[in-house]
Amino acid sequence: MARPHTTLAIFLILIVVLFESAVYSLIIIPDKQTVHITNNISSSPILNVHCKSGDNDLGPQTVRHNQEYNFSFHANIPLTTLFWCGVNWNGGNVINSKIFDIYSTKICWIKYSDCRWYASTDGLYFFDNKKNELVFKFGWDH
Repeated sequence: MARPHTTLAIFLILIVVLFESAVYSLIIIPDKQTVHITNNISSSPILNVHCKSGDNDLGPQTVRHNQEYNFSFHANIPLTTLFWCGVNWNGGNVINSKIFDIYSTKICWIKYSDCRWYASTDGLYFFDNKKNELVFKFGWDH
C-alpha cells in the first residue's frame, strides 16, 4: 500500500502537469502560428523561397514583388518548433541568397499568431510585434 505522502506527491504532480498543459494550450499558444515573408525588392520581380522544419518540407515557392508567401502550423508544446528558409533573388550580376531561421519561439513571440518577415534589397527584416517596428536581421550572402 502506498504511503499517504507518496500518494499526495503523485496527486500534486498530476495537478501541476494538467494545469501546465491547460495553460500552454489555452492561454499561451494561439490556435495556429502563421509565418509571412513579403517580397519588397523593387529591382527583382521574383524572390525564391524554400522553407523546412525537421518534419516538413514546404517546397520551393515563387514570391513576386509586393506579394507574400505564408504558411501556418501548430507549435509543439515543449515550444521547440523550428522552421528555416533558403531565399534568393537575382540582383543582376550576382545571386543574393540567405539561409536563416524564420520561426522559433525565440524569434517570434509566441503570444502573437503572426511572424512577419520582409525581403529588401539590403537584406531581411523582421517585424517586432513587441516594439511594433521593422528590425534589420540579415544581409544577403553573395
